[in-house]
Amino acid sequence: MKQMSQNRKRIGDEKNWSEVYGKFQRVIEEGEYIVLDIEGLPPRAYNSDSQEANIIREELENVEPGTTIGILKTDIPAKPIVVRTEENSSQEGDDS
Repeated sequence: MKQMSQNRKRIGDEKNWSEVYGKFQRVIEEGEYIVLDIEGLPPRAYNSDSQEANIIREELENVEPGTTIGILKTDIPAKPIVVRTEENSSQEGDDS
């Protein structure tokens, strides 16, 4: 289990991505990390007490596995990532 955590930390620390999307699988609390699994992509790990982890917990709390999600990196310190789901992205353009 220790090796898996180290691999996930390394993958989650990659700096060369700006957006990922795919089918949401699950969020796992693993020690000092929160791990986001998206189908077909390497797991992304964040420190449990980071802004990213808090955003992921809040935005994906009630999202069903299999829902298409997108994670966008931003340059806004107060909101380092934006999480979009099929549900909230289709509602944004709805003026009714």
